[in-house]
Amino acid sequence: MGIWKELLDFVFPPSCVLCGENGTHPLCRSCMGKIEIDPVCSTKMGLTVTSFSKYEDATRTMLARFKYDFQEQVGVIIADLMTPYLSTLAPRILVPVPLHFVKIRQRGFNQSAIIAKRLSKNLGWKYTPRLIIRQRNTKPQFELDDEERLANVEKAFARYPFATIHPDHPYMLVDDIVTTGATLASCAKMLRESGATRIEGLTFARARNVN
Repeated sequence: MGIWKELLDFVFPPSCVLCGENGTHPLCRSCMGKIEIDPVCSTKMGLTVTSFSKYEDATRTMLARFKYDFQEQVGVIIADLMTPYLSTLAPRILVPVPLHFVKIRQRGFNQSAIIAKRLSKNLGWKYTPRLIIRQRNTKPQFELDDEERLANVEKAFARYPFATIHPDHPYMLVDDIVTTGATLASCAKMLRESGATRIEGLTFARARNVN
C-alpha cells in the first residue's frame, strides 16, 4: 500500500484543495490559517445549534471542494478543527443528517457522515449513522427561500427501521452548514416524535450571522 501511494503521489502530486500548492493535502499550512474558527451557539427554529465558522472566504471554498469536488479528506480536517472545543463537553450521540440514496450514489459519500464519523473517532463519542433516513429526495436548500426550505424538508425524514431511540440520551445532529435551520429542525422533530428529549445541532459553517 505504501509503495502504491508513493507511486501515485509521484504521478499525481498531492496538492492543497484551496490554493493548489503541491506537496500538501488537503490543506496547506497557509490556507489552514485562513479558516477562522469562532464557535457560536444559537437557536434555530427551537433547536440549539453550535457552528464554528462563517460561510465565507476560505470556509466557503473548502466546503465547495468537499461536497462538489468530492474531496472527502476535507471532512476529516473539518472534524479535527472542531474537536478541541467539543472535547470540553460531555459525550453526545453523533447523528449525521442523512442524504437520499440518489444523492449518495451521485456524490459517493455523505459529507455529514464523514464529519460525524471522524468526530466519533477523535472524541470517543458514539456514532449512529442508522438512526434517521431521508425518505424524499429533496431539492438543494440553497436554491430556495426561507418558506420553501421549510416545505422542502417537511416529512423528509423518518426513523431508520428498527432503530432504537432512548428518551434520556443526548443526541447531536451533525451537518456541514446551517442557514435557517430547517433541515436540522426537521430531523430533530422526527427524533422527538420517536421519544428523544435531548437534541441539539452541530455544523461547521453558518451561512448567516447569528448572535
